[in-house]
Amino acid sequence: MCYNKKISSFNNAIRYLESLALLGVQFDLKRIAKVLVNFNDPQDRVPVIHIAGTNGKGSVCAFLASILQAAGKRTGLYTSPHLVEVTERIQIERKDIDRAAFAGLISAVREVCDSLRIKLTYFEILTAVAYIYFNREKVDVAIIETGMGGRLDATNVVKKPLVSVITNVDYDHTEYLGNTLKKIAREKAAIIKNNGVIVTAATQPEVLAVLKEQCRKKKARLVRADKSISIPAGWQIRLKGTHQKVNAACAVGAIKELQRQGFKISEKAVKQGLAKAFWPGRLEIFKLPSAVCRPRTILLDGAHNPAGMRSLAEYIKTRKNGSSKLILVFGVLKDKDYYQMIGSIAPLADQVILVRPVSERALSPHKIKKSWKAETPVLITGSIPLAIKQALKLSKAKDLVTITGSLYTVGEARKYLITLKNGGEKHG
Repeated sequence: MCYNKKISSFNNAIRYLESLALLGVQFDLKRIAKVLVNFNDPQDRVPVIHIAGTNGKGSVCAFLASILQAAGKRTGLYTSPHLVEVTERIQIERKDIDRAAFAGLISAVREVCDSLRIKLTYFEILTAVAYIYFNREKVDVAIIETGMGGRLDATNVVKKPLVSVITNVDYDHTEYLGNTLKKIAREKAAIIKNNGVIVTAATQPEVLAVLKEQCRKKKARLVRADKSISIPAGWQIRLKGTHQKVNAACAVGAIKELQRQGFKISEKAVKQGLAKAFWPGRLEIFKLPSAVCRPRTILLDGAHNPAGMRSLAEYIKTRKNGSSKLILVFGVLKDKDYYQMIGSIAPLADQVILVRPVSERALSPHKIKKSWKAETPVLITGSIPLAIKQALKLSKAKDLVTITGSLYTVGEARKYLITLKNGGEKHG
C-alpha cells in the first residue's frame, strides 16, 4: 500500500476502491471501529434505523426514506450494492452523494487507515464514509442497510439504533452465515441491541425462536409485522408484488416506533410515503420510447436467491396471460443457489437468453445451460447489451421481457436501457 497519498479525483477514488476487492469479505468490527474513532464516532452521533434480512432490505429502506421525507425529515440512506454508480449507495433525500464529496471522504478515510496501518475492505470503507457523511450533513435519521448477515457486518458498529428491522430470514450467503435457518438467524439477530426494539416479518418457528431468545438476552422488544401491523385498505403501494405488503408493514412498524420516541410523523406522511416509494431494479417496469423500439414490457428484478426468485415467479404469473410469452434474460453468480432459482423461474419461460454479468463471481452461461432442465429454447450471448437486443428481436408487444438472476445483471441492463432511452441505438 502506498501511504499518505491523497485521492484527488472521483476516478482515483473508484480505482482505489476497486483495488480493495482482493481483500474480499472480512468479518471484524474492530478495524472499522478504530478508524471511526478518528472521526469522533459518527455512527453514534447519527440517529440510525438499522436494517438486516435476507430479502426486502432495500425495499424497506425505500419505504422508510419515502415516509420520512414526506414527514419533512432530512433522511440519509445507505444501501448496497449499487446498480449503476457507487454513489447510489450513499444518499440524502434520495440524491446521490456528490462525486467531489465522495472522493474527499474516501481520501480522508484512506489517510486514517494508512496512518493506523489498517486495511479496510471495499464495503467497510463505504460504510465509514456513509456514517461520516450523514453526521457531517446533520441528517435527522440515517437508514442503514447491512451488507451481509449482521453480527460482524461493518454497519453493526452502531451501538444504539433508534429501531432495528430484520425483514426475513432465508437461505443466502450460506458459506459465510451458516447452512441452516437457525444459524443464519443468529447472525442477523446480532443487530438487536440492549433495551432496543426489533421489527421483523420473519415467520418461521426456528427463526422466531432465535429472535425471541436474543431479545430476552438483550431485554429488547420484538414487534412482529405479520401480527401487529396492517396497511389500511385503499392505501396505495407503488412497489410491485404481494411481498411488498410485508415489506411495507415492516417499514410502518419501524415508523410507529419512531413515533413512540417523539418523532412527528403524520398518518398522511406514512400514506404518501408508501405510495411514492421507488426502488429501481426490483420488479421495475422499464419502458423504452417508441422512437427506440416497438412497445415492449421490460421487467427488471434483482432476485438473486431462491426466496427472491419465488417472489418474482409469483409476480410473473399475475402478468402473463395465455397468449403472451416470457422472454427471460438470466445471469447469476456462482456462489448462489442457482439450481433452486432456476427451478422457480424455468417453467414459466418460453425463451431463455443466458448471460454472464461483469463480476469475478459470475457463473458461466454454459454451466447454467447444463443446469437448465426445462424444455425451453436456450441461447447464450456474449454480453448483457447483446442479450437485450436479442430479447427485443424475439419478443412481441404483448410479451414480457424479464431480466433477472443478480443485481449485477440488472445493474448492467438498467445502465444500457437508460442509454437507449436517452437516445442510443434503435431496435425493431
